[in-house]
Amino acid sequence: MFDADEVAPSLWRKFTRVAVARSSRAPRVSEWLIDVLPPFVLFGVIYEALGLLRTYVASRGVHTWWPYVVDKVLFGVGDDSARLSLNEIFVRHHWPAVDLVTGVAYLAFIYAVLAFAVFLGAVDRSAAGRQRLRSLGWTFLGVNVAGYLTYLLLPVAPPWYVESRGFGPVDINAAASPAALVRWDALVGFPYFKNFYAHATDVFGAMPSMHCAYPMLLLLFSTELRRPRLTAGLVAFQALMCFSAVYLQHHYMSDVLAGMAYASAGYLIQRRVLAWWTARQPRIAIA
Repeated sequence: MFDADEVAPSLWRKFTRVAVARSSRAPRVSEWLIDVLPPFVLFGVIYEALGLLRTYVASRGVHTWWPYVVDKVLFGVGDDSARLSLNEIFVRHHWPAVDLVTGVAYLAFIYAVLAFAVFLGAVDRSAAGRQRLRSLGWTFLGVNVAGYLTYLLLPVAPPWYVESRGFGPVDINAAASPAALVRWDALVGFPYFKNFYAHATDVFGAMPSMHCAYPMLLLLFSTELRRPRLTAGLVAFQALMCFSAVYLQHHYMSDVLAGMAYASAGYLIQRRVLAWWTARQPRIAIA
């Protein structure tokens, strides 16, 4: 039989539990934002500032010839005059299904970092988890800054530029290009990458490949979580991104390896700094 006196307290208890649960999430969300936002905001500011230096950097000289030759010698296919770089092979041989998959990978590269940050904040809310989240953000920023400095000191033309314009005098006002990603735009019927690269701030920043650095960074941080399936998925994502960078004419293999090396170096430096800082804490407290 329906008893209002029994149901009302039950509903009140349920309401209280929901209210407490929601209120307890607010500090967690604010903590996550505090941990994540600063390095990502700085990343955006620095990226936009890079566009202001583009013409100056290009006017000092852009490397077009040696990156192509090095890639052709080390990673090319064929003998002597018939030898082709991997980029040249994929200019001649490409497939709609591969265009679609590689385009999705290229689209996801920055969103994957944000999704991984959300995941870290959700699965480990301990002090160690928050420290890992902060480490991811600041290492991400550090790797990007190192990459941007390389763009300024060693500007390298991407494969699509060499393919379309050759090794001659560099056009410092050349617009960025989606390169082979135009095929993805055509497949989906929407000019996503055409619009995306219309706002790119740097044309001659092929080395290192940040598209390959980001998934490498996520892969390295994932090993700390001891989740084999996650790590295996990120290994596959890393391999796909490296292939996509070359297949889509945005990077040479040397750019790909450099991006992975930058991410690995950033991660190792972060680990050393964190270990040094943690070891100092007891002595600071005693002092």
